[in-house]
This record gives sequence, C-alpha cells and structure tokens, in this order.
Amino acid sequence: MGLIRERLRKEREKKKISLEDVSVHTKIVTRYLKALEEEDFAVFPAEIYLRGCLRNYARYLGLDAEELIRIYDEQYKIKEEVTPPLKKETPIKKLYIFVAIVVLGLVLLLWLGFSLYFRSRFTTQEAVSLPATLPTPIKEIRLTPKPTTLIPAPVILEAVATDDVWVHVTVDDKDIIIETLRPGDTRIWEAQDNIKLWVGNAGGLELKFNGRPLGSIGASGEVRSNLVFFRDRAIL
Repeated sequence: MGLIRERLRKEREKKKISLEDVSVHTKIVTRYLKALEEEDFAVFPAEIYLRGCLRNYARYLGLDAEELIRIYDEQYKIKEEVTPPLKKETPIKKLYIFVAIVVLGLVLLLWLGFSLYFRSRFTTQEAVSLPATLPTPIKEIRLTPKPTTLIPAPVILEAVATDDVWVHVTVDDKDIIIETLRPGDTRIWEAQDNIKLWVGNAGGLELKFNGRPLGSIGASGEVRSNLVFFRDRAIL
C-alpha cells in the first residue's frame, strides 16, 4: 500500500510542480489530483474516470502510467461478484407441476369432447330443416395488407471539443470508446437504441443530439456521468 501515493507525490515535488499547475496542464480537477496522491479513490464518480485521471497524471510527470495502473489493479480493484448458482427445483415441486399439467390436459380434453358433441347435434338438426333448393352462397373476399418493415430512426450524437476533454462512450451497450479530445476535435456517434456518455470536463464539450444543439452540458472541470440518449429523448 502507498506505492501510488509515494511515486506521484515524490515525482511532483522533485520537479517542484504545484497541484494547481498540474491541473492547468492536465485539465484534472485539483481535488482529484490530491485524492490520487492520498490514494483516496472513493471520491471518484466512476472507476473508468479514476483510471483515466491516474494515467494522464502519471504521463504528465513522466512516470510509467501502465505500471501505476497495474499497481492499482493489484491492490485496489474490486473483484467482480460471482453470480450465485440457480436453485434447483425439488422433486416435490416437479411433481406438483406434472400433476397440474395432467389436470389441465384432462380439462381441455373434456371441453373439446363436449364442444364436438353439441356441435354435431346442432349441425344434424339444421340439415333436416334445410329446403330442397339452397340459395347461391355469397363469396367473402378478404384483402391481406402487405406487411411493411419499419426501420427505427437512429440515435445521432455530435460532439465538438472546445477544450481538452476526456470522454467515455458506449454505443448500444456494446462498443466502448475512451479518449481525450483536443480543442477543435469533432466526433459523431450513431446507435440504433442508445448512446451513453461520461465526460471529464463538461464545460469543454458542445453537443448536438439528433440535429438539436444542446450546447455545453456543465461547467469547466465538472464531471458528468451516465448521460443517456435515446431516439426520442435524452436523460442528462
């Protein structure tokens, strides 16, 4: 424990750089830089943002970023919870299900038998009372409409960076995009169902959702998490 704290703080003090200077150059909020040096990782809104800040801070100081990420994974990363096995059905429960199926089948057979019996009697009585000459039956023509395939409108999210900004994007809960955009960088993401967005510097990103300008989604240095865009609405 303490390896990350020791390396970050020692290297920064060795180069005589203040946390405020690091924040200006890396666009990482000062309290997050301080949390990294104190290994107080609970203040970060999401682990993906924590790892991005740790990587960028280490690179700015000239340290091996991937080695610090490896140290973090070994000492702090929480292992995924193991899904408990499904409970097996007991023999008694299976017996109850089998009996219920048998009883339901018998009821259906009885209903079908009575239905056929009364229908046959009614048909016989009608046949006896019919006249010798039957009228010409009227034909019924039904038009079956051609099936149409509806293509759902896509979800389109356009982003223009006005400052250095870290983004994490998921498209239809499958594709994952993590990168740092520079001023003037433009990105267009398209999905069939939804787009989710995490932003490390909300004031440095201008958004347009399905052609509708949204502007910036927060203040400079503000972290916005789990912004969801659907075809007909957005949750900001």
